[in-house]
Amino acid sequence: MFRGRLYATNAESRRGQAYVAEALFAVVLLAGVTLVVTGTLAIDEPALSADDREAQTELEADVHNVLEQSKQEGSLKSNMLNWDDVEERYVGEEDTNKTGTYEDFPDTLFGDRLIEIDQRDDDLGRDVDINVKFVPSKNGSAETPAFGHQRPESHPFIEWSDASNKMVTVDTHVTLYGDDQFQLPPRAHRTEPTQSTVSANTTKLAELDDDDEFPIPPASSYDEVGEDDIYNVVNVRVIVWEI
Repeated sequence: MFRGRLYATNAESRRGQAYVAEALFAVVLLAGVTLVVTGTLAIDEPALSADDREAQTELEADVHNVLEQSKQEGSLKSNMLNWDDVEERYVGEEDTNKTGTYEDFPDTLFGDRLIEIDQRDDDLGRDVDINVKFVPSKNGSAETPAFGHQRPESHPFIEWSDASNKMVTVDTHVTLYGDDQFQLPPRAHRTEPTQSTVSANTTKLAELDDDDEFPIPPASSYDEVGEDDIYNVVNVRVIVWEI
């Protein structure tokens, strides 16, 4: 009894330490995102009418709801980890020169929700493109950290085009852990407590090394990431362009 309780206490302690680290990562990440977004919003835009501003506000709310709903029920993180470690590309990704980037909406629940926003705007007479980028808090695999006094390097996850007018930019963050696995269903990544889902046939993030092509690097070096550690905290940015 005592040994079992000690094990549980140690496990809880490690996870508690991971939560503290996650909070610190998020603070650093959000500080960097604030700088990046501030620079982004400085882009010149044509004068907007009251109707245009109302449409922007509604669109921003729609994108925010999609991100938060997808984050809570796990489809966002599941899509981020829908990586084929053998083919070294995302599942369903077209064979292009941009490894790890969809040039169309992925055939996933998160992708379907973005399609709904895209089609809704088409019905309202607005032509838009929706891009999604991943911005890791740190890049521990690089010789020079990607975050510090420099902008963190971003990775295009869904990339259509960069049109003339940026309508909306919405961000959220997702924490990846060393014991997260590729190609698990959304229920494995719910933010609320759920039954553990594991697969013996897919790779864990803690098992990656410098030779792997997964586009999201660890916050520390690969050999320092254990299964109980935070792999990285990633800012997910959705950008809607008017075309």
